[in-house]
Amino acid sequence: MTEPDDQRPPPFGSLNELLRSSYSFLGYGALAVRLGALDQQLYGKWCGRCKGIWFGLALEVECPRCGNRKG
Repeated sequence: MTEPDDQRPPPFGSLNELLRSSYSFLGYGALAVRLGALDQQLYGKWCGRCKGIWFGLALEVECPRCGNRKG
């Protein structure tokens, strides 16, 4: 039931590479950028208008690309 090695997709080098290739990356929230937050401190948030994910601190709610605040 396994695929032959020559048909299997190459493994991703890191989790970040896998995540960024599977959705539209919209950027980082303004507060996260201003405070220089680390990736481990950020939450991924969905923007329904842009159809992508942006990353920000827990209390940030505004998409950095379009300004949508409703998810």
